[in-house]
Amino acid sequence: MTLNVDGLPEDLREHQRYLPFCLRPRGNGRLGKVPHAMSNRELQPVDVRRTETWLSLTDAAALVSAGRADGLGLVLGLDLGVVAADLDSALRDGKVLPWAMNLVAELHGYTEVSISGTGLHVLVRGYLPLGRRRAGHLELLDSGFVALTGHRLAGSLATVPHRQGALQAVYGRTFPAPVAHGSPAPSLPLADTEVLARLLAIKNAHKLARLLDGDVDGYISPSEADFALARLLRFGTQNPEQIARLMRASALARARWDRPAGLGLTYLHRTIDRALVLGGPTLPPAP
Repeated sequence: MTLNVDGLPEDLREHQRYLPFCLRPRGNGRLGKVPHAMSNRELQPVDVRRTETWLSLTDAAALVSAGRADGLGLVLGLDLGVVAADLDSALRDGKVLPWAMNLVAELHGYTEVSISGTGLHVLVRGYLPLGRRRAGHLELLDSGFVALTGHRLAGSLATVPHRQGALQAVYGRTFPAPVAHGSPAPSLPLADTEVLARLLAIKNAHKLARLLDGDVDGYISPSEADFALARLLRFGTQNPEQIARLMRASALARARWDRPAGLGLTYLHRTIDRALVLGGPTLPPAP
C-alpha cells in the first residue's frame, strides 16, 4: 500500500518524530518494518530512541517518494501522549470484521488501514496503565515505532482526539485485573524511607533504582523518564505529595518540574496526576 501523506493526522504533521522504514523478512516469514535513518548518505537501521535521527514528515516522506524507503512511521512516547491500537487481521476481503468495528467505534479516533491491507491502526490521545500490551489480534502501543499509511478508514477522524476514558475501558476489558478476595485492613501511612525500602525490595526494583539514580537510558525523553518514575512510585504510595517528595529526592529532579503546566498545576504535579489517574496494581498494605 502506497503512502498517502495528505491522509495522515493533521495535528501530528508538524512534529519532528518521523522515520522511514524498509521492509525486511522476519524469521516467521512475514515482512518486518525496520526504521532507518541516514548515515554516510545511506539509509541504515536505527534505534528509534535516538532522537537526533528523527525527521520532519516532509523529509521522511521525501525518502519514501524517492524510492529509498518503503514507508514511514511515527515514534511514539509518553511525552507525545498518543496511543496506537494495532488491530491485526481486522479486514477480510476489504471489509472490517465485527470485532474490529466495535473497537474502532469505541475508540473513535484517527483510523487507517495498515500497509498489509488487512489490519487497522487507531490513534488516540491518552495513557496506558502499566501491564500487558497484547492479547489476541489487539496490541496497544504508547512507545516505540508505528508505521502509518494515511489511508483513512471511512468515517475516521482527521485528527487524533483525547480518549482516555475509552482507552481505560478497552484496556480493563482486554486485560482484566485479578479479582481480590477479602477486604484489606486499613493501614497507617508509611514514611518516605519505608515506602522506598518496600519498593526497592520487590522484583524489577532495578528499574526504580536506575531512575532514582538519574539513569534514563532506554527512555525516549526526560519527560518519559519522569512519568515512568511517577508510575513506579505510585505502586508503593498513592499520596501525590509523597510521590512528589520522593521524585524531588531523585537525581532526575530539575527546574522544569516547577513550571506551570495548565489547570493550576506544575509540570511535576501534572505528571503525578496522570500517573494516579491511570491507576493499576499497588503493593499490599504493610504488615
